[in-house]
Amino acid sequence: MKQNIEAGSAIRELTPGKPQMLHGYGARVKASEGILDTPQVGCITLRGDSLIVIVTFDMIGMHASEAGTIKRAIEQETEIPSSHIMLSCSHTHFAPGISTTIFSDPRLGITDPDEEFVQLVIANAVAAVGEAVSRLSAAELAVYRCRVPQVPFNRRTINTEGMVETNFMYPLDLAGLSLSPVDDELTVFRFDFEAGGRTYLLNFGCHPVTGGAGEDRDFYKISAD
Repeated sequence: MKQNIEAGSAIRELTPGKPQMLHGYGARVKASEGILDTPQVGCITLRGDSLIVIVTFDMIGMHASEAGTIKRAIEQETEIPSSHIMLSCSHTHFAPGISTTIFSDPRLGITDPDEEFVQLVIANAVAAVGEAVSRLSAAELAVYRCRVPQVPFNRRTINTEGMVETNFMYPLDLAGLSLSPVDDELTVFRFDFEAGGRTYLLNFGCHPVTGGAGEDRDFYKISAD
């Protein structure tokens, strides 16, 4: 399916200036040690009868209060109503967050986010939206959908006795096991700009928990996963 629209896009890096606690695993006991690949905040703006904004973050998620703060900051800078702004997080387990999180180690317990990183996320989100709005231009939108069953599996595996067991890693022996249900549909929105250039927006129902290639070596490295 193809359609002519107006669109604009921009990205900003979310590189913290110092080590951060990574959100996603309560068993971590210390701050990050280096960067495997840099998390980003990305924005796509679309204009039809009205202007809408989609902002994506490489982080595990955020609470409604933090989402509201970011939306208000964007609205104040761009005058785009908060109701026209959608925020989405990739759910990486290897990036800092902007919400309070809980670690299982009693020395850490409930840990608040680093305020400098919070302000960095807000500022870069606002900047990405501003740039994407300024770059609005004629584009052709193409939508593609396909199945990628080789990527996800349901870790709530049903065994041969009909009972559910948890498999965090893909089972080596699949005899009698059921790894369904899963949603394995990949949707790709491709924006081809008349002036040149191309932007993609992907949607895929997956729980990204892979981290780096070395499980122990990369456990404390920042990654968009």
